[in-house]
Amino acid sequence: MGVYFDTDGNAYTQSQVDARIRKAKEQAIEIFWDQHDRAPFCQECFRNDCIPVDMSHNVSVQECKNTRRVELAWDVKNIVPRGRKCHQKKDGLNLIFSGNKD
Repeated sequence: MGVYFDTDGNAYTQSQVDARIRKAKEQAIEIFWDQHDRAPFCQECFRNDCIPVDMSHNVSVQECKNTRRVELAWDVKNIVPRGRKCHQKKDGLNLIFSGNKD
């Protein structure tokens, strides 16, 4: 385990996958900033008060790994800015962050 494959059969370790995803997220946010005059907003609900904004995958990293399409995990076209609430809703997450305890 810990080795993931792309559609051409090339193998990648978890650390290689993580590094490529980090770089792709940096590229995706730069593209987004350039296209939208550095105004943060959610690509899901198109609101600018849906913050903080996360870089979210349309096709999850886990699905990319499981379907031997790991290269999709670092494809900037698969990464979009989503507000935290929309990101959680899309991914079916119910996370409580340390600053939001009420």
